[in-house]
Amino acid sequence: MRSFISRLLSGWVAIALLLTNLPLLPSTPAVQAAPIPMQQILLVVNSSYSANPFGRYLGEILRAEGLNAYDVVELSALTAT
Repeated sequence: MRSFISRLLSGWVAIALLLTNLPLLPSTPAVQAAPIPMQQILLVVNSSYSANPFGRYLGEILRAEGLNAYDVVELSALTAT
């Protein structure tokens, strides 16, 4: 019984020593992600198309998904240049 207790105690001491020295171990540096260049989204809506009355609602969906950098433009305001 004494042998069992001494082995159990030595195991706990070994675990305690490992855990106290754990912060001293060298850690690997955190990998930083490359920055993604932000390009603004152009949301083209056609308010005169009566079959789809939810054109401007698409902008609200983008905002709800976290995409806040977008412009809403009417189809009639676009030019070919």
